[in-house]
Amino acid sequence: MRANSLITAGALAGIVALAGCTEGGQQNVDEMQQQAQEAVDKAQAQAQAKVDELMARYKPLDEDVPQRAVAKLYPTNGNKVTGTVTFTPAENGLKVHTEASGLTPGKHGYHLHIYGDCTAADGTSAGTHFNLKGSSLNPPKDIDRITGDLGNLDAGEDGNATHEAVIENAKLTGGKSIVGRAVIVHEKPNDPKQPPIGAAGSRLACGVVGIGKPEAE
Repeated sequence: MRANSLITAGALAGIVALAGCTEGGQQNVDEMQQQAQEAVDKAQAQAQAKVDELMARYKPLDEDVPQRAVAKLYPTNGNKVTGTVTFTPAENGLKVHTEASGLTPGKHGYHLHIYGDCTAADGTSAGTHFNLKGSSLNPPKDIDRITGDLGNLDAGEDGNATHEAVIENAKLTGGKSIVGRAVIVHEKPNDPKQPPIGAAGSRLACGVVGIGKPEAE
């Protein structure tokens, strides 16, 4: 749109210069200026119409934009852990709400993992932790945090745990979207002295993060 305007403006300058050298003087100049301005307006309108057309064509439907994500946790081989992890947008990332059962009493680290693949009996098909701030497969050697960390599930004597937190930098859309990744619950709590994995032990449950139905208003 801007390019069209510049081209037409250049043509206008040429027309005005030429008109100044012919008979008719100012009247010819005024008429040509009006015609040139009309051409500019037409070019701008046509360009804007094209932009509007393209925006309408490629703008996603509201129903296709995730507003909520859910992972249903299923136990890995030999374990009994089940649960549900829900993600909803928050000011600085995503709010996570988790309810789990079948845990041994105590704390259990749980994380986002890079692949939404829970087909392996031991959950290893989900791959390593999902790094929200860089490469998951090749994190910096001096990294000082546990990647994909959702916190710890603190189970009571009944084996149940509820946990809520806000996960910074997590999103439902874009290149670092959590949709299509996996949530893994581990045997032991996170060890902050052993980044980026946290040495949380074996995998007790796995769930693929999918687009959830928006909550009722």
